Amino acid sequence: MNKNIYLNTARLSATGLLALMIAACGSDNNSTPTATSSSTTATSSSATASSDMSSMSSSSVAAPMTTAISLNFDDMSPGAVPSGFNLTGTGVAVVEGEGAYSGDLALKVSGSELSYLSMADFTGTHWGRLYYKNTQKPATIGEYSHTTLVSGFDNDAQFRFVDMVAAPDSATDAGKYQHLYNTEPNDISLEGPYDNSYDGEWVCMEWSVDTAAQEFHLFKDGTEITLANFGTQSNSTDLAEAKSYVDETKTFAMTPIPTVISELRIGIQNYQGDEFTFLLDDIVVADARVGCEVANANSSSSAMSSEMSSEMSSEMSSESSSSAPSGPTDAEIAARVAAGKALYADKGCAGCHGANGEGGIGTFPAIDNTALSYDDLDAVITNGIAPFMAPCTSPSDCGAQIADYMWVEFLGKTLTADGGE
Repeated sequence: MNKNIYLNTARLSATGLLALMIAACGSDNNSTPTATSSSTTATSSSATASSDMSSMSSSSVAAPMTTAISLNFDDMSPGAVPSGFNLTGTGVAVVEGEGAYSGDLALKVSGSELSYLSMADFTGTHWGRLYYKNTQKPATIGEYSHTTLVSGFDNDAQFRFVDMVAAPDSATDAGKYQHLYNTEPNDISLEGPYDNSYDGEWVCMEWSVDTAAQEFHLFKDGTEITLANFGTQSNSTDLAEAKSYVDETKTFAMTPIPTVISELRIGIQNYQGDEFTFLLDDIVVADARVGCEVANANSSSSAMSSEMSSEMSSEMSSESSSSAPSGPTDAEIAARVAAGKALYADKGCAGCHGANGEGGIGTFPAIDNTALSYDDLDAVITNGIAPFMAPCTSPSDCGAQIADYMWVEFLGKTLTADGGE
């Protein structure tokens, strides 16, 4: 976030301050994205990378949550490389028309070879969230098959954050796979149970790393996974005596996760040469939990089903000729609020204004008592305020969707067919 925001807040009226803060949180990207990598970057605006997650720590004003990575791919072109990342290998590509958790584009990772997007000098302490969907797996699995989607590297050490192992066909757990945290050297793991199936459904994975406490936590669809090293439950990433499949008769010391990871990777690597394919979407890495709240517009379980969408389109079309349209149905309101809630979380707005719009984070004001009209909220989020933050343009009705959520959940007001009253 631009430090000039803090320097100029004293000159703004209360309404102007709220408008600026909403624009800062709701905006899709900074006007000048900063990448932690010194290498050449692409021109896409779908990723916002920041290397100064703690740059405001010495200020008397508390710093809001900074989204270090935010990738939903929908304002990118197929084949583009997200801004701030380097591409290694041929098994990673932004694709359209092959399925996405939200929107139309996703990141496809495939093959048995190492392929990944990377970013240098990333903070060790962080929260991460991504959605993944398996679209292809080997016809047969002869041995335990280990695949990594997200990892950190520091010299010779590896820290595998989104990691899975598929059981072989001969095992009791055949057809199942586990999630785990795995580290090198010595191939030491904190393992979850073999209770997952490659069923072609979207899965929300969250992880948290605390380098001060040296703890790692892993979540699937919002529920924490119990991790253990050879049956001993633990979330510690610096165990002095950990067991390993390298030699089960010995114990090894785990390599602690450093405060700065030399390289963060998002991609695919299978260590047994097995070919898997996954789609990844709505990837966020930040210094606070984001949660599994991105609306799945492409799922049969979505609040906005195709039947509802058709019904809404028909009703709104018939209402458009009326000078006083009737209000939306409860189902339509629920769908609009769910979509806005997902964007509010995905854009990191809670880091400035609180999960419920209560404010109180540094100088960022509350939204739950704002005097701004619905149209003003929509306009501020949509247009931003130059030169501090760019407009929120992805999706194209970003401002209206977030305003829907604020209007109903924070302010307790009513939505109309074309806004709020």
